[in-house]
Amino acid sequence: MNKYPSRTFWLTLLIIVTLLVQYKLPTPTLETGLIKKWLGMPYDQDEYFAMRKVDLLGDLRVEKEEPEDDIDSDLLAQLNTNNPKEVQVVVVEDSTIASIDSAASAVYDSLKPRPIHIVFNDTVHSQEGTIEIVDYDDGTGMGIERFYAALDHVKERPVRIGFFGDSFIEGDIMTGWLRSMMQSEWGGKGVGYIEIAPETAGFRTTVFHRHNGWSMHQWLNKRSFQKDKQSISCHYFTAKGKAWVEGRCSKFKGAQEFDRTSFYFKARQSDRIKLVANDSTLYFDCPKSDTIQTLTYKSHVPLTKVHWELENKDTTSVFYGMAMDGNTGIILDNISMRGQSGTQLAGVPIEHLKSMHKVRKYDLIVLQFGLNVASPNCTKFTKYQQDMEQVVRHLHEAYPEAGFLIISVGDRRYKHDGRMVTMPGVKHLCLYQQSLAAQTKTSYWNMLNAMLQMGGIDSMANAKPSLANMDYTHINFRGGKQVATKLFEAIKAGKEHYDRKQAYIQELKKE
Repeated sequence: MNKYPSRTFWLTLLIIVTLLVQYKLPTPTLETGLIKKWLGMPYDQDEYFAMRKVDLLGDLRVEKEEPEDDIDSDLLAQLNTNNPKEVQVVVVEDSTIASIDSAASAVYDSLKPRPIHIVFNDTVHSQEGTIEIVDYDDGTGMGIERFYAALDHVKERPVRIGFFGDSFIEGDIMTGWLRSMMQSEWGGKGVGYIEIAPETAGFRTTVFHRHNGWSMHQWLNKRSFQKDKQSISCHYFTAKGKAWVEGRCSKFKGAQEFDRTSFYFKARQSDRIKLVANDSTLYFDCPKSDTIQTLTYKSHVPLTKVHWELENKDTTSVFYGMAMDGNTGIILDNISMRGQSGTQLAGVPIEHLKSMHKVRKYDLIVLQFGLNVASPNCTKFTKYQQDMEQVVRHLHEAYPEAGFLIISVGDRRYKHDGRMVTMPGVKHLCLYQQSLAAQTKTSYWNMLNAMLQMGGIDSMANAKPSLANMDYTHINFRGGKQVATKLFEAIKAGKEHYDRKQAYIQELKKE
């Protein structure tokens, strides 16, 4: 009995010494790229996974300066070359007018008669500290200016945004605030598109969402998932029997009422669907179809509740979502895909996207991904950028009238020599995402810089009350409001700049 205390002491000492020694050992890595190559999967030869470094004295270590990152100099030089520091207006004899950046003027050299280049040097007038949206559009119409042009008609028709993202936006955690701000500025009501039965139904605060009798199919469930059935969220739903879905308005600003409701599905047999909107009850007889169908009910009075229900048992049809929209103003669809990198969107059948475009057109498509791509030590994202270029072109083929906005990954931190610092991989990924926007001639907004202006996600997590979770990766609803404000300020400043440029062009026409 007397020896047990000494054994405990020596065992504890051995563990402490072992942990101290491990700090000096190299960090083990797993070459995930080679493993994917061996399995026949798409891979990046520079891809790897690094285990977390053991640092027993990390909390006691004296803080050092944040390590310098070996940023890809060639990629940075390319972006500096393509950065639109000035806006040029090309005036051709047939009155065709297009905005281009300074790096793209060569595209128009072949125009006859030779165009006159008039430089419009007006800068974006924004609040101090606003992270501006960089537009790489060279006249293709894939930048955010197409959305700004649509805003000129926001009182005549709905202007719709498809906001695609990962868990950073699920539950409307950031997009709910952005939608509310934009609807306050340009009008609109309702929460837009809602998946039938997502995992976050009870988590979302902008709408009270209830459902019953559905099975969700997503790409992670390989056995039950059929790629040819998926739609814009990479998910689809089937009914177990007489299934239903319901949405009720919340007190969230802009989400307190709506004007119309829609239901999206593909009937594999003749279905009878019941709708209860407020106190009105309607029935729809839906014939079998090979394309995506939509049922829409427009009310003469504001709606606060909608209930869609299958009247007959149907386990073969495919269901996607419902919508709670306004007749005019801003509509922002939150299309969050937990655990995804965004590259899965290239696998959505183009005919499905085109079918959705016919029934739900977008004026702006936002792509916000990266949380599931960034890692502490990976600094090469060439394969990811190439895959996302395919996504942008795939979506542009289906939504040719939409402008595109690439939003970078947000701040993500880890402990380095006793200090919480932004992962080097996050900084590199932002550079590749900006390069993605430059290569596809779309627009780019740096969310990392916006969060760093707020002190970084560790300061947000330690704030009272907190603005982010202690995983130093995800924001909460309070933090979502702060980030949404930054993005809204950038969009508003860009719109004001666009209006001044259009006024300048009209003056040129008069001359």
